[in-house]
Amino acid sequence: MTSMLFSSLLAVLLFSAASGLDENTVEGQLAKWNGSMGMGTNHWGFDGKCVEEKNCQYVGGNLLTDGAEWLKKQTTAMPLKITLNKSKYNISGEKKTTLVDMVTDPVYVNVLKDKTFPVIALVAFGDHPGGCGSDDHPYTKLCPDSDWKTLLEEIKTDFEKLTEHLMQEYPGKTFILQNWEGDNALGRIKEAALDLEKTRMAQWFSARQEGVDLSREKMKGNSKAALVLHAAEVNVLRPKEGKYDHVFHILLSNPALEHKPDLVSYSYYEWGKKEISEGVENLREGLEKIQQLPFSNFATNKLDSSKRMFVGEFASGLRLNNGDYVDEEFIKEVGLLQAAMKFSMSFLWNLQNNESETRHFGLREGVGLNAKKILPLWNALVDVQCTFENNGCKYNCNTKEIWLQDKKEWCC
Repeated sequence: MTSMLFSSLLAVLLFSAASGLDENTVEGQLAKWNGSMGMGTNHWGFDGKCVEEKNCQYVGGNLLTDGAEWLKKQTTAMPLKITLNKSKYNISGEKKTTLVDMVTDPVYVNVLKDKTFPVIALVAFGDHPGGCGSDDHPYTKLCPDSDWKTLLEEIKTDFEKLTEHLMQEYPGKTFILQNWEGDNALGRIKEAALDLEKTRMAQWFSARQEGVDLSREKMKGNSKAALVLHAAEVNVLRPKEGKYDHVFHILLSNPALEHKPDLVSYSYYEWGKKEISEGVENLREGLEKIQQLPFSNFATNKLDSSKRMFVGEFASGLRLNNGDYVDEEFIKEVGLLQAAMKFSMSFLWNLQNNESETRHFGLREGVGLNAKKILPLWNALVDVQCTFENNGCKYNCNTKEIWLQDKKEWCC
């Protein structure tokens, strides 16, 4: 399996300089990194300060830094997904309003600038008090048209300023600004209001994308600027009773989507949870469905459709009859599928999560599942990521506080 994984992955990671794409354009930059960053993880749990040994490695610090410090000890480079929204930003205890206010908090700065994470996805929602509430799924609030138009302008401005800030402050890095599982939000809407809310979701995606577009145009020709992209996330592509693929159809044909997202993220859990082969096949079918979207209208229209999609979340958390978890093999199979389909990235859900004892993923002793059961998942993720890096793994054999002490064969 390992040699097959290595050869399959390495075969698709080469970027051809003869592609004809200008490296100073969005398409050119995207083509350079796409497919080369491989597999990363969501690091979701950081909404507060470390107050107890069982939740933090560095007591008195904060959970965002704590998790990032742990992750960077394991690998030389890995995509990372973190939250940037009003319910999670109060790390320093100060009130923040705009997205730029949030990312300029020193806690965020320390992680965003870290070279261990060359690609960072930010699940970004601004805080816009008013008739429609915040930017956290506001299309579900059924607010008056006048308030809605005001909110869209605020969102556009917020994303424009965030994009410009990231491009200026973090040269050479890539950021993806995205929502989280849009179908889940629309799935809570009553049928009578659904058409209006789907139109508003399209306008919401469009406002976020327009803000990104405006700053990229302003920074055009600056080859040192960071690459900032905007993604729409879907989580229903295999509709069944009670669940509908709303976001897919918004991206496919809704006329209110004037500014098309650069990328589409698939938060994937759509399988019967019986066997890995079913999980892999359903994931493939979902991604093939995304490839049907009218990418000729997307901002990144010169790229092959596979290069404009990624797996924003995947996991199973399943046990077989003997009690073993199947994620370890599933991680390897997703890596192979990623190599075969050449989609850009994948993020394993919350493998590094020290948010609370109630979460069922985590590499901390006493948090969630026993660390020995989680360790094989991390080993599988690092094995896949190291093949994408083509740069070997980083493992500090003298580090005693991390959980990978039984993997010294990686470098010792």
